[in-house]
Formats: sequence, structure tokens, C-alpha cells
Amino acid sequence: MEKRQFGTTGIAVTTLGYGAMELEKLDEKGSTALLNRVLDEGINFIDTSPCYGVSEERIGIALAGRRD
Repeated sequence: MEKRQFGTTGIAVTTLGYGAMELEKLDEKGSTALLNRVLDEGINFIDTSPCYGVSEERIGIALAGRRD
């Protein structure tokens, strides 16, 4: 998966990202499964916003065990 530098942070992010707006349509279990699949496929850029409803909370729950 192609990656590019994210500004001046030194972090490389994938050019393909996941937009988390649709997470509000899934339950917590479905959100966790989807987000883990996104990461398993190599995507490390997840777009979210407070206006996406519960997406930020679901991302935090789903990825808690995968952070470093």
C-alpha cells in the first residue's frame, strides 16, 4: 500500500483512507469488525469528525488494543 508523509509529522499514512461517516449505521460489533479489517488490509488513515455521530467513540473502542 502506497504511503506518503503526513505534513511535517514524520508519520507515513496510506494514500487510501477510510471515511468513518458510515459507522453510525453499524452497531459496535460491526464497527469493530469493519475497522479491524481496514487495518488488516494496510490502511492507516481514518477520517472522522464530530458530526459523524458515534464514529469517534467507535474508532476508539475498536482500535484500543491495536495502538502503539
